Amino acid sequence: MKTLCHWCPLQLNQRAFFSATTTNTSTRAQVFKEIVLSRRSATKFDDNEVPQAVLDDIMELSLRAPSSFNAQPWGCVLVGGAGRADLAACMLGGNGAKVLQAPHTSVFLANTDTVGQAVEIANWMKQDHNGDPTFCARLPHMVGLLSGGGPLVGHAKDLLLTGLSPLQPMPTPNAPEAWAFKNTMLFVQTFILGCTAHGLASAPMEGFDARRIKVCLGIPDHYSIPIVVPFGYPKNDSEEKTKKNIPTPRLDLKRVFFSNKFGAESPSSISSPKQHKEEDAEEGDKNGA
Repeated sequence: MKTLCHWCPLQLNQRAFFSATTTNTSTRAQVFKEIVLSRRSATKFDDNEVPQAVLDDIMELSLRAPSSFNAQPWGCVLVGGAGRADLAACMLGGNGAKVLQAPHTSVFLANTDTVGQAVEIANWMKQDHNGDPTFCARLPHMVGLLSGGGPLVGHAKDLLLTGLSPLQPMPTPNAPEAWAFKNTMLFVQTFILGCTAHGLASAPMEGFDARRIKVCLGIPDHYSIPIVVPFGYPKNDSEEKTKKNIPTPRLDLKRVFFSNKFGAESPSSISSPKQHKEEDAEEGDKNGA
């Protein structure tokens, strides 16, 4: 399995990263394709520890995930060692066994104090990174508008924005948790693909008691838990090898991607599996005629 280490070094130099010319676009695309297609949700892990350098790289790369206004409303608690038993007790069904077996489990956090987080980020950008003063001043207000926070909340904000929508485009506000979740999941996906790039398996899970986890890990009330992800090296038994070689089914492109209007013909030029079979059958009929 290839890793990204040859073009994303462990100590990530952002300036070098953005100006990198050592890898052409087609090579990067091929590497990314290999990573995406090799990702699997594991059911078993071996007991080998993940090297600290690998953990550091995955965490550092995850920080590059995009977020609305760069607000970064996320966090993550990595649980390992003796802490796994307490976390496993918060899981539902067979998820506890995965937590016990994997050397590490990431508990991802979404900050639902969206405006408070935005104020903190704005101050940090302005003071530590020479952020644009106008942008930093607007950041909490924009995040509050989009996330359901701020002085106008709930139905009052919905009524105002809905009433103005026929006159000019207006944002559709989310509940704070929904806004924080959708941003945090970009962070989660980046983390998972980082694991895959290093040859690690992962198992995204939503079967858990978030209330128990928050008590167990001392997580503040203004954080919610969208997902828990055990990760480590995959167990190389015959069952796991078989699963690895059988891709899980995905919806056809034409059911997901539409051109210009929902339900319209897909912009994809790729034939569906069914079409491939029909075309092969037609070709066989022609050859047999």
